[in-house]
Amino acid sequence: MQLNHLSDRALLADTKNLADAERGLLTKVIHHLREIDRRRLYSDLGYGSLFEYAVKELQYSEGQAGRRLQAMRMIKEIPEVEEKIGSGELNLSNVAQAQSFFRELAKGASPTMPVLTKSMKIEILQKLENKSTREAQRELSKLAPEAAMPRERQRIISEDCVEIKFVADRDLAAKLDEVRALAGPKGATMGMADLFAYMAELAAQALRVKKFGKKGAAEMAAQPAAVACAPAAPAITTPELTAVRPSRHIPNSTKRFIYQRDAHQCVACGSKHNLNIDHIVPLAGSGQSVAGNLRLLCFNCNQRAAMKVLGLEFMEAKRRRS
Repeated sequence: MQLNHLSDRALLADTKNLADAERGLLTKVIHHLREIDRRRLYSDLGYGSLFEYAVKELQYSEGQAGRRLQAMRMIKEIPEVEEKIGSGELNLSNVAQAQSFFRELAKGASPTMPVLTKSMKIEILQKLENKSTREAQRELSKLAPEAAMPRERQRIISEDCVEIKFVADRDLAAKLDEVRALAGPKGATMGMADLFAYMAELAAQALRVKKFGKKGAAEMAAQPAAVACAPAAPAITTPELTAVRPSRHIPNSTKRFIYQRDAHQCVACGSKHNLNIDHIVPLAGSGQSVAGNLRLLCFNCNQRAAMKVLGLEFMEAKRRRS
């Protein structure tokens, strides 16, 4: 694009107009993301989350995607923020910082801060208007340093390695020292990565017992996920030919089979987070709790599948009731 024909005044005016238009488009994008999230449409494209959709489908950087999603959540709670973003009084970075700050306070990150009301949040946001990111960070730190700490994050640094950063409080640091001491001589030589790997394995063992029972956990440890020789899934029972009343109960042996058959991941998007055993034919439609009618879905894909069968309005009403 050639702009050398523009006068100084015209160039400055055009740039200002483009910046104003860009902010207008930004709020439209945020509204579209919110509606996509409401319908869980990203699941239809094989993505496990709105964040993954924004990064891989919309080609945003992780930072750009994160800021837009934080702004989306903020606007949902405090609609007045949209106008501030559109006018440029609040930038996305500061909105994202504030949203993280409010979330940490809700978790109890600062015992000296009261529970924030909507009006209190608006007052805090007003302090961030027309501030740089660094200035906004200082403003939030004055209110509650514990809640204004940097957020945890993950960054892929090679095919086999992921860098994980987070801030630990003194209680967690003390527990880590206790685990290291209880591990004996082995713990004394552990680096942080080794220590977390050790704790993760212990936790996985305990959770397998809780979810599948002692016998099932032992079998799964001997035969991990994605077993090539796993037996074929039983055929789904035809509802109209069965006299068995649909039951929500799923035996541990069936749960174990489903997890191994589906390689411990969502069959729709491949996510390993927040997995649910889903009925392909719902219980309400006389579906049975047998392996052929069950599959692993992450929470978001499970919600999207339910929306397709039961309808968006029904699922939203159910969420409001719960």
